[in-house]
Amino acid sequence: MAPEIHSALNLGLDIRIPPDYIADENQRLRAYRQIANAAGAAARDRAEKELEDRYGPVPEAVRNLLAYSALRPWRSRPASKSSTGAITYWNIKFHQETAWIRRVS
Repeated sequence: MAPEIHSALNLGLDIRIPPDYIADENQRLRAYRQIANAAGAAARDRAEKELEDRYGPVPEAVRNLLAYSALRPWRSRPASKSSTGAITYWNIKFHQETAWIRRVS
């Protein structure tokens, strides 16, 4: 039986909804859920528009979160274990059980 592999993606960005943008914790959690469930660009655009209509201009951290949510299908691929990125580089680590990767020592 193949091991269950969970991947992680660290872009070094602030991807949270600031409490000074949505003060009520329950509303903030609802917004996280809405963003997480947004399947596709149109749904993410609707979520951003709804946030802006309800709470005002969307802060950069929330825009980062919306962009990060677009990477969800990639993060769920079984081959990738973790990835770290910044503007100048990417460091991708693959799980050792990934069949199509040949380990280089």
